[in-house]
Amino acid sequence: MLRVVAARWQGYVAAAAIGIVTVLLALAPGASLARTAAIRPSPDATSALVISDAYLPFLDGVPAVGFAGSFGRTPWFTWTLHEYCRCLARTDEPWLDAAATPE
Repeated sequence: MLRVVAARWQGYVAAAAIGIVTVLLALAPGASLARTAAIRPSPDATSALVISDAYLPFLDGVPAVGFAGSFGRTPWFTWTLHEYCRCLARTDEPWLDAAATPE
């Protein structure tokens, strides 16, 4: 008898649990805390597009180019190059993936 009642109410209990979790997440202060702690660029910060203007003119006519940065892999360099020259110049962005493995 208890199994029949439990099986009948199982869907209602699951729906109520989902509803309670949804309400608790909506009322949580996480969004406002994240907004407070988020790193936002200052209004007087130099735009990355301005920085790309410094190196893009030197890449006119090169068939291939390599980029090395200290902040990991990013599609930024390839994207700015392809937008600047309207071409599919080959780019190489070496990274130390092998150094992260124990071999």
